Amino acid sequence: MNQENQIKAGDTVRLKSGGLKMTVESVQTNNFVKCHFYNESKAAFESSLFPIIILQIAD
Repeated sequence: MNQENQIKAGDTVRLKSGGLKMTVESVQTNNFVKCHFYNESKAAFESSLFPIIILQIAD
């Protein structure tokens, strides 16, 4: 089973290319993942949808 299939709500993930750690809220049926993260430049929490294929479980 590949890692994308293992991502679930509550997991900590990051982009495969690097970047901030994000918390998974939900995995959508269209293979997108809704994540929450803290944007330091805006000093605010944000959320966004990411294609599951570009995410990995954070260390």
